[in-house]
Amino acid sequence: MNPSSSSNADTPAGPIFRVTTRALAGDLSAACVDESARDLGAVDAPCLLALLEKLAALAATEVAEADPHLVVAARRGRFTIRPARNRFLVRSATDGAQGYLELSAAEVPEFLEGRDVRPAVPAEAPVPLAPPPQAETRLVLAMALFGLAVLSVAVSVWVTFFRSEQVDPDSDYVVIAAPAEVAGIRQQAAGLYACGVGDDERTLELSPAGNARYREYGPDRALTDEREGRYAIARRRSDQRTVLRVEGLGPIEVSDSATLVFARDTYQRRSGAEPPAR
Repeated sequence: MNPSSSSNADTPAGPIFRVTTRALAGDLSAACVDESARDLGAVDAPCLLALLEKLAALAATEVAEADPHLVVAARRGRFTIRPARNRFLVRSATDGAQGYLELSAAEVPEFLEGRDVRPAVPAEAPVPLAPPPQAETRLVLAMALFGLAVLSVAVSVWVTFFRSEQVDPDSDYVVIAAPAEVAGIRQQAAGLYACGVGDDERTLELSPAGNARYREYGPDRALTDEREGRYAIARRRSDQRTVLRVEGLGPIEVSDSATLVFARDTYQRRSGAEPPAR
Protein backbone atom coordinates (compact mmCIF):
# COMPACT_ATOMS: atom_id res chain seq x y z
CA MET A 1 0.00 0.00 0.00
CA ASN A 2 1.16 3.51 -0.73
CA PRO A 3 2.86 5.02 2.35
CA SER A 4 1.21 8.35 1.61
CA SER A 5 -2.27 6.85 2.14
CA SER A 6 -4.62 8.90 4.26
CA SER A 7 -4.94 6.07 6.75
CA ASN A 8 -2.76 6.69 9.78
CA ALA A 9 -2.45 2.97 10.35
CA ASP A 10 -0.78 2.57 6.94
CA THR A 11 1.67 5.46 7.42
CA PRO A 12 5.22 4.35 8.39
CA ALA A 13 6.49 5.59 11.69
CA GLY A 14 9.27 8.17 11.63
CA PRO A 15 10.25 10.80 9.03
CA ILE A 16 8.80 10.54 5.54
CA PHE A 17 10.56 11.85 2.42
CA ARG A 18 8.99 12.38 -1.00
CA VAL A 19 11.62 11.44 -3.61
CA THR A 20 11.89 12.19 -7.35
CA THR A 21 14.85 11.02 -9.45
CA ARG A 22 16.46 12.93 -12.32
CA ALA A 23 18.73 11.45 -15.04
CA LEU A 24 18.74 8.07 -13.27
CA ALA A 25 17.78 4.54 -14.32
CA GLY A 26 14.79 2.99 -12.57
CA ASP A 27 16.97 1.04 -10.12
CA LEU A 28 19.49 3.91 -9.75
CA SER A 29 22.24 1.65 -11.08
CA ALA A 30 23.23 4.07 -13.85
CA ALA A 31 22.98 7.74 -14.84
CA CYS A 32 21.42 8.69 -18.16
CA VAL A 33 20.58 12.15 -19.53
CA ASP A 34 17.65 10.65 -21.47
CA GLU A 35 15.81 9.39 -18.37
CA SER A 36 12.70 11.37 -17.43
CA ALA A 37 11.85 12.45 -13.91
CA ARG A 38 10.56 9.50 -11.87
CA ASP A 39 8.42 9.94 -8.75
CA LEU A 40 9.33 7.27 -6.19
CA GLY A 41 6.66 8.43 -3.75
CA ALA A 42 7.06 8.60 0.02
CA VAL A 43 9.94 6.69 1.61
CA ASP A 44 11.30 6.39 5.15
CA ALA A 45 14.83 7.21 6.36
CA PRO A 46 16.35 3.71 5.82
CA CYS A 47 15.02 3.66 2.26
CA LEU A 48 16.41 7.16 1.61
CA LEU A 49 19.82 6.05 2.89
CA ALA A 50 19.71 3.07 0.50
CA LEU A 51 18.95 5.43 -2.40
CA LEU A 52 21.86 7.67 -1.39
CA GLU A 53 24.17 4.65 -1.28
CA LYS A 54 23.25 3.82 -4.89
CA LEU A 55 23.71 7.44 -5.91
CA ALA A 56 27.19 7.52 -4.35
CA ALA A 57 28.16 4.33 -6.22
CA LEU A 58 27.80 5.95 -9.67
CA ALA A 59 30.98 6.41 -11.68
CA ALA A 60 32.47 9.91 -11.71
CA THR A 61 32.23 10.07 -15.52
CA GLU A 62 28.49 9.35 -15.37
CA VAL A 63 27.96 12.04 -12.75
CA ALA A 64 29.88 14.63 -14.80
CA GLU A 65 28.05 13.90 -18.04
CA ALA A 66 24.45 13.31 -16.90
CA ASP A 67 24.11 15.28 -13.63
CA PRO A 68 22.09 12.57 -11.85
CA HIS A 69 20.38 13.71 -8.64
CA LEU A 70 17.45 13.30 -6.30
CA VAL A 71 14.81 15.88 -5.48
CA VAL A 72 13.50 15.29 -1.97
CA ALA A 73 10.61 17.02 -0.22
CA ALA A 74 10.68 16.86 3.58
CA ARG A 75 9.89 18.87 6.69
CA ARG A 76 12.60 21.46 5.93
CA GLY A 77 11.44 21.93 2.32
CA ARG A 78 12.33 20.65 -1.15
CA PHE A 79 16.02 20.00 -1.87
CA THR A 80 18.22 18.62 -4.65
CA ILE A 81 20.85 16.05 -3.65
CA ARG A 82 23.90 15.41 -5.84
CA PRO A 83 26.79 12.95 -5.27
CA ALA A 84 30.23 14.49 -4.67
CA ARG A 85 33.35 12.62 -3.53
CA ASN A 86 31.56 10.07 -1.31
CA ARG A 87 29.44 12.87 0.16
CA PHE A 88 26.42 14.81 -1.07
CA LEU A 89 25.76 18.38 -2.16
CA VAL A 90 22.38 19.46 -0.79
CA ARG A 91 20.71 22.63 -2.04
CA SER A 92 17.26 24.20 -1.92
CA ALA A 93 15.23 23.36 -5.04
CA THR A 94 13.08 26.47 -4.64
CA ASP A 95 15.61 29.14 -3.66
CA GLY A 96 18.42 29.42 -6.20
CA ALA A 97 20.21 32.02 -4.06
CA GLN A 98 21.10 29.44 -1.41
CA GLY A 99 24.44 27.67 -1.73
CA TYR A 100 25.27 23.98 -1.49
CA LEU A 101 25.74 22.21 1.84
CA GLU A 102 28.12 19.22 1.82
CA LEU A 103 26.81 16.37 3.98
CA SER A 104 27.47 12.71 4.65
CA ALA A 105 24.75 10.15 3.86
CA ALA A 106 23.81 9.86 7.55
CA GLU A 107 23.51 13.64 7.88
CA VAL A 108 21.15 14.09 4.90
CA PRO A 109 17.94 12.74 6.55
CA GLU A 110 18.75 14.66 9.73
CA PHE A 111 19.15 17.90 7.77
CA LEU A 112 15.97 17.34 5.74
CA GLU A 113 14.04 16.83 8.98
CA GLY A 114 15.13 20.27 10.15
CA ARG A 115 17.87 19.31 12.58
CA ASP A 116 21.18 21.17 12.85
CA VAL A 117 23.84 18.83 11.45
CA ARG A 118 26.84 21.14 11.70
CA PRO A 119 29.56 19.40 13.73
CA ALA A 120 30.29 20.99 17.08
CA VAL A 121 34.02 21.76 17.24
CA PRO A 122 35.20 22.56 20.79
CA ALA A 123 37.30 25.70 20.99
CA GLU A 124 40.89 25.10 22.01
CA ALA A 125 42.48 27.13 24.76
CA PRO A 126 44.77 29.80 23.29
CA VAL A 127 48.49 29.28 23.75
CA PRO A 128 50.27 32.50 24.74
CA LEU A 129 53.10 33.40 22.40
CA ALA A 130 55.81 35.98 22.71
CA PRO A 131 55.15 38.88 20.29
CA PRO A 132 57.56 38.96 17.33
CA PRO A 133 59.78 41.96 16.70
CA GLN A 134 58.01 44.88 14.98
CA ALA A 135 59.94 44.60 11.70
CA GLU A 136 59.24 40.87 11.47
CA THR A 137 55.55 41.51 12.10
CA ARG A 138 55.40 43.96 9.17
CA LEU A 139 57.12 41.44 6.87
CA VAL A 140 54.73 38.64 7.83
CA LEU A 141 51.72 40.93 7.31
CA ALA A 142 52.95 42.08 3.89
CA MET A 143 53.52 38.49 2.75
CA ALA A 144 50.06 37.48 3.96
CA LEU A 145 48.39 40.36 2.09
CA PHE A 146 50.30 39.55 -1.09
CA GLY A 147 49.29 35.88 -0.83
CA LEU A 148 45.63 36.81 -0.38
CA ALA A 149 45.75 39.10 -3.43
CA VAL A 150 47.23 36.34 -5.62
CA LEU A 151 44.68 33.83 -4.31
CA SER A 152 41.82 36.25 -4.97
CA VAL A 153 42.85 36.74 -8.60
CA ALA A 154 43.27 32.98 -9.12
CA VAL A 155 39.87 32.18 -7.64
CA SER A 156 38.21 34.92 -9.72
CA VAL A 157 39.64 33.51 -12.96
CA TRP A 158 38.68 29.96 -12.01
CA VAL A 159 35.11 30.89 -11.11
CA THR A 160 34.62 32.96 -14.24
CA PHE A 161 36.02 30.63 -16.86
CA PHE A 162 37.04 27.23 -15.49
CA ARG A 163 34.08 25.89 -13.51
CA SER A 164 33.20 23.02 -15.89
CA GLU A 165 36.46 21.10 -16.40
CA GLN A 166 34.79 17.70 -15.90
CA VAL A 167 32.49 18.24 -18.87
CA ASP A 168 34.63 20.21 -21.32
CA PRO A 169 38.39 20.82 -20.86
CA ASP A 170 39.21 24.52 -20.87
CA SER A 171 42.19 23.93 -23.16
CA ASP A 172 39.70 23.62 -26.03
CA TYR A 173 38.35 27.17 -25.60
CA VAL A 174 39.37 30.72 -26.43
CA VAL A 175 37.66 33.32 -24.25
CA ILE A 176 35.90 36.18 -26.09
CA ALA A 177 36.65 39.40 -24.23
CA ALA A 178 36.06 42.23 -26.75
CA PRO A 179 33.19 44.30 -25.24
CA ALA A 180 31.42 44.92 -28.55
CA GLU A 181 31.50 41.23 -29.53
CA VAL A 182 30.38 40.10 -26.06
CA ALA A 183 27.46 42.55 -26.09
CA GLY A 184 26.39 41.42 -29.57
CA ILE A 185 26.40 37.72 -28.66
CA ARG A 186 24.52 38.34 -25.41
CA GLN A 187 21.87 40.39 -27.22
CA GLN A 188 21.38 37.76 -29.92
CA ALA A 189 21.26 34.83 -27.47
CA ALA A 190 18.89 36.48 -24.98
CA GLY A 191 15.56 34.71 -24.55
CA LEU A 192 13.77 31.68 -23.11
CA TYR A 193 14.65 28.18 -24.37
CA ALA A 194 12.95 24.90 -23.44
CA CYS A 195 13.49 21.15 -23.68
CA GLY A 196 10.83 18.52 -23.00
CA VAL A 197 7.19 19.12 -22.16
CA GLY A 198 4.91 18.90 -19.15
CA ASP A 199 6.34 17.06 -16.15
CA ASP A 200 9.73 16.65 -17.86
CA GLU A 201 10.30 20.21 -19.02
CA ARG A 202 13.63 22.02 -18.53
CA THR A 203 14.20 25.67 -19.41
CA LEU A 204 17.17 27.97 -19.94
CA GLU A 205 16.71 31.72 -19.73
CA LEU A 206 19.48 34.05 -20.95
CA SER A 207 19.47 37.78 -20.27
CA PRO A 208 21.22 40.51 -22.33
CA ALA A 209 23.14 41.41 -19.16
CA GLY A 210 24.97 38.06 -19.14
CA ASN A 211 22.92 36.02 -16.65
CA ALA A 212 21.67 32.46 -17.18
CA ARG A 213 18.92 30.67 -15.25
CA TYR A 214 18.16 26.93 -15.45
CA ARG A 215 14.89 25.40 -14.23
CA GLU A 216 13.60 21.84 -14.28
CA TYR A 217 10.16 20.54 -13.44
CA GLY A 218 8.85 17.26 -12.04
CA PRO A 219 5.42 15.70 -11.48
CA ASP A 220 2.51 18.16 -11.50
CA ARG A 221 4.85 20.81 -12.92
CA ALA A 222 6.49 21.30 -9.52
CA LEU A 223 9.79 23.18 -9.72
CA THR A 224 12.43 20.60 -8.74
CA ASP A 225 15.64 22.49 -9.45
CA GLU A 226 16.68 26.07 -10.14
CA ARG A 227 20.20 27.37 -10.71
CA GLU A 228 21.54 30.63 -12.06
CA GLY A 229 24.82 32.41 -12.60
CA ARG A 230 26.85 34.77 -14.75
CA TYR A 231 28.22 33.43 -18.01
CA ALA A 232 31.42 34.06 -19.91
CA ILE A 233 31.59 33.60 -23.69
CA ALA A 234 34.17 31.40 -25.40
CA ARG A 235 34.82 29.90 -28.82
CA ARG A 236 35.69 26.22 -29.13
CA ARG A 237 38.90 25.73 -31.10
CA SER A 238 37.89 22.37 -32.61
CA ASP A 239 34.78 23.62 -34.45
CA GLN A 240 34.62 27.39 -33.75
CA ARG A 241 31.23 27.00 -32.00
CA THR A 242 30.22 29.68 -29.50
CA VAL A 243 29.90 28.34 -25.94
CA LEU A 244 28.52 30.07 -22.84
CA ARG A 245 30.48 29.09 -19.72
CA VAL A 246 27.98 29.45 -16.86
CA GLU A 247 29.22 29.72 -13.29
CA GLY A 248 27.86 26.82 -11.23
CA LEU A 249 25.99 25.26 -14.16
CA GLY A 250 28.31 24.25 -17.01
CA PRO A 251 28.85 24.91 -20.72
CA ILE A 252 25.95 25.79 -23.03
CA GLU A 253 26.62 25.43 -26.75
CA VAL A 254 25.01 27.97 -29.11
CA SER A 255 24.09 25.87 -32.16
CA ASP A 256 22.25 28.65 -33.99
CA SER A 257 20.07 31.69 -33.26
CA ALA A 258 17.22 29.50 -31.97
CA THR A 259 18.96 26.43 -30.54
CA LEU A 260 21.09 25.70 -27.47
CA VAL A 261 22.65 22.41 -26.34
CA PHE A 262 23.13 21.80 -22.60
CA ALA A 263 24.04 18.45 -20.94
CA ARG A 264 23.43 16.72 -24.31
CA ASP A 265 19.85 18.03 -24.47
CA THR A 266 18.63 20.38 -27.21
CA TYR A 267 16.75 23.52 -26.15
CA GLN A 268 14.61 25.46 -28.64
CA ARG A 269 13.86 29.18 -28.39
CA ARG A 270 10.37 30.00 -27.14
CA SER A 271 10.53 33.75 -26.65
CA GLY A 272 12.86 36.71 -26.96
CA ALA A 273 13.65 36.54 -30.66
CA GLU A 274 17.10 37.55 -31.78
CA PRO A 275 17.44 41.13 -33.07
CA PRO A 276 16.90 41.64 -36.82
CA ALA A 277 19.96 41.77 -39.07
CA ARG A 278 21.06 45.23 -40.08
